[in-house]
Amino acid sequence: MAQINISYKENTKYGYASGRLRVLETRLLNRNAILRLLEADSAQEVIRLLSEGEYGSAFSGISSPIDFDTGLKIELRRTYALIDELSHDPDLTNIFRAKWDFHNLKVLLKASYLEEFNTGFDGIISDLGLIQLETLKLTVMPESDKKAEAVPNYIMNALNSARSQYESSQNPRFIDTIIDNHCHSFMFERAEEYSNKFLCGYLRAVADLNNIRNFIRVKMLNENIRLLDSILLPYGSIDKKVFIGHFDDTIESFASSLSNTPYSDVITEGIRKWTDEHSLAVYEKLADNFLINYIKPVKYIIFGIEPLIGYLLAKEHEIKLIRIIMTGKINDLPTEIINERLRDTYV
Repeated sequence: MAQINISYKENTKYGYASGRLRVLETRLLNRNAILRLLEADSAQEVIRLLSEGEYGSAFSGISSPIDFDTGLKIELRRTYALIDELSHDPDLTNIFRAKWDFHNLKVLLKASYLEEFNTGFDGIISDLGLIQLETLKLTVMPESDKKAEAVPNYIMNALNSARSQYESSQNPRFIDTIIDNHCHSFMFERAEEYSNKFLCGYLRAVADLNNIRNFIRVKMLNENIRLLDSILLPYGSIDKKVFIGHFDDTIESFASSLSNTPYSDVITEGIRKWTDEHSLAVYEKLADNFLINYIKPVKYIIFGIEPLIGYLLAKEHEIKLIRIIMTGKINDLPTEIINERLRDTYV
């Protein structure tokens, strides 16, 4: 698979952090460990296996498999705290934590408009963000007897843009797409402030892979170019004009135009599976594999902030793998079906 080269600056102040992370990386779940979870007889057995390892403290109070996501949130919160400690810079993890605020914003805004969405949304709200949930709720759905504290401009801008699009179109899909655009812009612009080519390169790849997927999805659903224009994420390495310019072409022709990009293997196999099965599941798996393979080289960097970013991203990816397994077990999916959905591991 073609890859994007990683560029970094040596900084000896991260020497201790890198050394500590070398030890912690040995405790990440490798392919064999993931397969042991996959082959467990039940979701309860997966919980037991996780509790015996690095996830022990996170799952110490989890007795029922349906509460597994609570344990994963505890572990992710612990990871954010660890990177804060090692980097001495909470603004770094704030780049990643802010995406949970944007996620919550989407959930709450939909709840304010859609009655059927307004019941039981607490289960998909996250407390991993930077903004107090009560503050965000009052901002989106103000109560007459309470006044919300001020939220950051980047959240208000996203909220106002999404409201405007929804009220003019009455299409809830635009709530997701507009807020996703604001979220990616926020993360990339904050990453640029660090002048970190590795992190910016990662976020460019995230935008590219999402834009390729969404181009295919729009074509699959016979949607219009206006929708495509609204859902394309900014700051990708593939210019927005490329997607708009190929809108009237076949998906195969569009894929051919990207043959010289680092994503050619992902696109080729993803398009083949889409042609055979009319599903983007394989493409999405290959895209995730591309991203995890993008960050693997930072394991060999000794002096730099990149290993801290790499470990945080690896942990988020690992938690995603556990979530895939647990969701499959809880829903009694066959092992081979769950295995098809698993991604590569970081170690």
